[in-house]
Amino acid sequence: MKYYLLLLLSFLSISFCKGQAIVPSGPVSFCVPGSVTLRVSPATGITGYQWIRTGADIVSATGATYLASISGTYSVRLKRESLSDTTIGPLSIAANPIPAIPSFTVPAAQCASASYTFAVNSPLPGITYRWNFGDATTGNGASIAHTFTATGSGTQNFNVFVKAVSAAGCVSDSFRQTVVVNQIPLPKLADSVTFSQFNNCGNNTGTPTYYVSANNITANPSSIGGYTLNWGDGGSDISLTNSNFPLSHTYTSYGVFNLKLTATNLANGCVGSTSYPVINQLNPGVGIEGPPGGSTQKCDSAGFWFKVKNYSTNSPGTIYQWNFGDGSPLVIWTTPLFVDSVYHTFTKSSCELPGREFVVSVTATNGCDNTTAFLNNIKIFKKPVPDFDINKTPSCINQTVNFTNTSITSFNGPNCNNVTGYLWNFGDPASGAANTSTLENPNHIYSTPGTYTVKLNATGNCGADSITKPVCITRPPTPGFTLDNTTGCTPFTLTATDTTNTFGSCQNPTYFYTVSYTPAFCGNFSAFTFTNGTTATSANPSFNFTNPGTYTITQNVTNACGTFIASKTVSIQKPPTVTITLPAYSCGVVNITPSSTVVACSVNPPTYAWTFADANPATANTANPGNVTFTTLGAHMITLAVTNACGTTIDTTFVTVTTTPDVAVPANDTLCGGLNAGPYNFTSTIGVPVYNWTNSNPSIGLAASG
Repeated sequence: MKYYLLLLLSFLSISFCKGQAIVPSGPVSFCVPGSVTLRVSPATGITGYQWIRTGADIVSATGATYLASISGTYSVRLKRESLSDTTIGPLSIAANPIPAIPSFTVPAAQCASASYTFAVNSPLPGITYRWNFGDATTGNGASIAHTFTATGSGTQNFNVFVKAVSAAGCVSDSFRQTVVVNQIPLPKLADSVTFSQFNNCGNNTGTPTYYVSANNITANPSSIGGYTLNWGDGGSDISLTNSNFPLSHTYTSYGVFNLKLTATNLANGCVGSTSYPVINQLNPGVGIEGPPGGSTQKCDSAGFWFKVKNYSTNSPGTIYQWNFGDGSPLVIWTTPLFVDSVYHTFTKSSCELPGREFVVSVTATNGCDNTTAFLNNIKIFKKPVPDFDINKTPSCINQTVNFTNTSITSFNGPNCNNVTGYLWNFGDPASGAANTSTLENPNHIYSTPGTYTVKLNATGNCGADSITKPVCITRPPTPGFTLDNTTGCTPFTLTATDTTNTFGSCQNPTYFYTVSYTPAFCGNFSAFTFTNGTTATSANPSFNFTNPGTYTITQNVTNACGTFIASKTVSIQKPPTVTITLPAYSCGVVNITPSSTVVACSVNPPTYAWTFADANPATANTANPGNVTFTTLGAHMITLAVTNACGTTIDTTFVTVTTTPDVAVPANDTLCGGLNAGPYNFTSTIGVPVYNWTNSNPSIGLAASG
């Protein structure tokens, strides 16, 4: 009863604690000052809580939740009515310090075009520094370079912030400094031809001469100490003042030129510049000349030459871009052109495209515009790509093997039809006319085991191709195995050696051994294991039997034809069981016929060896030895040893011989009922201390003495 009560309490403890955990459940850290709320997930039967930090109870922390603000290892003791307390945890909590607020020295004011270097004063190891430069840009590092954008004629202030971040992710407050940046001028030009700023694409004079007149529209020109200008066509910089504008220039060649105006701030000497592309080009022309011979249709992976034309009058700087319409990378040409033709190989069929053709294009692009020329009706047809699946390989003789055609059909010109012819050869000439087929998805029956080579030939307008695959045809195996012994004593090990005849099959069969049990030889339950690293799927498994009985080992051999079995029986025995039984016997000489209860626990009958101490006979070798006489006073051992193939079992008992009492009885006398007669004296000649006297006539009173 006590055991079952303990078992019940254990079950209740498991039930109450199942799923219990401190939430959050993993290691937790927070930044100081801060905290983390710990709680216990709900459970039934809880009557109270006690939170514990680093092995000590936390005073007054007796709720389902606790606000942890100190590092330590936390757990909680759950109190339950009528059951012992249970402790949940531990959970490690780390309180991490916030790093010190960093500082940095403000760099001296510079022109906005210059790079400022910001460096933390006395940076600490393991600390990351995050910067905000006040201009929507950020950066990381103890030392970092940054360039501000500030245009104008004065100064501009930027609030720069830095904060420290520890490895634990704790972030300090920001440190701020105001950085003064000297603005740089932003010079601007405007073409006097307002509707076409620095663009001569509308030129129809037939010459590259382009007259440009530029006005200075820089804001606050009085703040500028001077200008330099470069027209971008190979000339030197020109030094100017505001009074020199408007300024004119004539371009005498086609191209795109970089017009650059640079201004210097009068007050701080900061320099700024602005560039303008001056486009002196004509709208480009371009054309394509088709492949030599005029044919634009071929089979399979075919290549063509394409030639660009109508480009000779295009302006310098024109770029040419080839697109072959098949997803291949674009080909880019820059001027001047040294070749005017390109060869391209099409590796897929045009029939796979929605329009069933490739459209090749070349696009000429310059600063004015772009022009594209097209060449269509490029068609590539393809021969088929044969392939097939076999529904079952290995397969069994006289079974139907199905072949599924997975070929890529041919693409035939001129209309991209995919009519494809198929010819199968099953590699089985013994089957006669059935060895070939023109069906798309045929089947075949093989009557003889072996490995056959199946060939599929596929044909289209562009030619034929073929593929071969092997198919394994097997036959039912003849299962079998031998055992190194079929009879043994517990514990008993044996090995099964596979003798299955697979008839040279192209398929290796799989094995699965099962063991069934019949109670016998003093055993009543199955007990065996696979040994020596073998399993039920080993071809040659080893077994260890630890309980007697009759075991039937069944071998299941499986291949494409099915599962086939063979069985053998193993007799596992143990030493016999023995119990000696003695009949009742009286005082004095003992004459008894001992018997025995013996369970052989073996296949063959056991042998018997009786030993009778100080008796006649002294030994016997039968199950029941017959009459045995003991005459000597005292205790005498009887031993029975029963032996079978597994060993000997011995049982012993004792026979005690005692002296027969000698009693003197007076002569017979006739008495009448109710009369006193006697006295009669009964005496014994032996010194036995107690006697039991009996009186057959209850009317006579007898006294017993000893």
